[in-house]
Amino acid sequence: MGAVDAFLFALEVIWARCVLAYRLLFALLRLDPATVAKAAQLDADDVQEALAKQIHQQAPDDGPPPSPTDVVLAVDIGGTRTKFLLADRRLGTCRRLPPAPTAQLWQSAVLEGDDKFDPAGAPARLGAYLVECGIDLGSLTRLAFSVPGTVEITERKDREEMSVVKNTPSMSPRFRGFDFKEAFRPLCPRAKVSATADNLAAALGVACQHRELRSALVLVLGTAPAAATLFRDPSGKGKYVETAIWQSWVWFTKVPLADAYGYCGGLKVSADGISVKPPTECKVPHHQSRIRFALDDATWRRIRGLSPPPAAAAARHPPPLDAEAAAAVWSARLQAAVDALARTFHAVYGPPEAVHVLGGNASVCHGRVTKARYTLPDASHPIEHEVPVVVGADDEAQQRTHMSGLLYSNHFKLKQVYAPGQDPLARGWTRGGEIYLWTSKDGNERELPRYHHSNF
Repeated sequence: MGAVDAFLFALEVIWARCVLAYRLLFALLRLDPATVAKAAQLDADDVQEALAKQIHQQAPDDGPPPSPTDVVLAVDIGGTRTKFLLADRRLGTCRRLPPAPTAQLWQSAVLEGDDKFDPAGAPARLGAYLVECGIDLGSLTRLAFSVPGTVEITERKDREEMSVVKNTPSMSPRFRGFDFKEAFRPLCPRAKVSATADNLAAALGVACQHRELRSALVLVLGTAPAAATLFRDPSGKGKYVETAIWQSWVWFTKVPLADAYGYCGGLKVSADGISVKPPTECKVPHHQSRIRFALDDATWRRIRGLSPPPAAAAARHPPPLDAEAAAAVWSARLQAAVDALARTFHAVYGPPEAVHVLGGNASVCHGRVTKARYTLPDASHPIEHEVPVVVGADDEAQQRTHMSGLLYSNHFKLKQVYAPGQDPLARGWTRGGEIYLWTSKDGNERELPRYHHSNF
């Protein structure tokens, strides 16, 4: 979020509070003395809770809390693999199913052109795969999908069941407008179906596994890097969890590059606006890059020699690195990114208590990046600040956090979504931000189950 967007957002919040304060004062003056005397005996938390219930009493039904007989299937759609986790509350168990290649489930070889993605045919393929794994599709009561992109937040009246894809820039435009609920209803007629942006699921996973955290920055290094935030009810009573995705942070924050591998792609600013350059355009080497291009999967593959550099850069591209040397280069880039993003987080929310780094391309940095360091943005003189950084040790730990977020989302109802700022690229995945306010269906987050390692 830029400084102007942050200022405008803060201004909107202040104005809304002023309007609410005026209306509350006007209402208070009209109350009878007996009611005022009774209300004066309540503490601030009780008044806040009563007011919140009154405001939301006309909200649409968000559904009952998860049942002890629920059978939930969490599905994480990745760039290369689709992962599954089955949570059977009847038995009190969680078990991972064998992952399947994403191309096997979500693509069709008979389609013409390079784009083989076929979302419309995916339910039949996915259903057949689940049957092979011994899953009774009729027993499923919930299907929770993680989408590598953004989910439409304006179409559904029932906000608990957001299920329409807005965009999946790292996969295919054919996913735009795809409704998971409608597509999978014939396959699992009893199941409630929802879709969640992958970085939002990651933030909920961190919230689930680290109940002590009041605020955190979450960075996901997948096909393309993504940033999310976590902020808990400051009263400590577990009344709500706020998560947000900030794609503009990774698209517009630049970090220094201390290596010779530069970046491919980039943004083009012209009189017609901002557009994305094709990956054949590159700056190799270069002294800086936007986080979006410095830490994407294509860059990692170039560094390791798993894919050739663009022809335009082949002559000046350095040789590929072995695993150890590549991890050192990647860790230096990640260190620069978490330093910059932690400072941005501080400017919006205050200092984060931790930075969590997830995704398939994060594990190589485990033990190498342990702290984010930045200068406090609101200090009158330079003050250095450090925040612990947690990087998943392996693929199993990464999946555990992400999948627990999908399961955890079933215990919440979505009370509010706010999307400040405009999409700078007019493509739907770099909005100024999307802020989600979740409240527990069970009344208090502290009472919710913990999907930790012993459940998997």
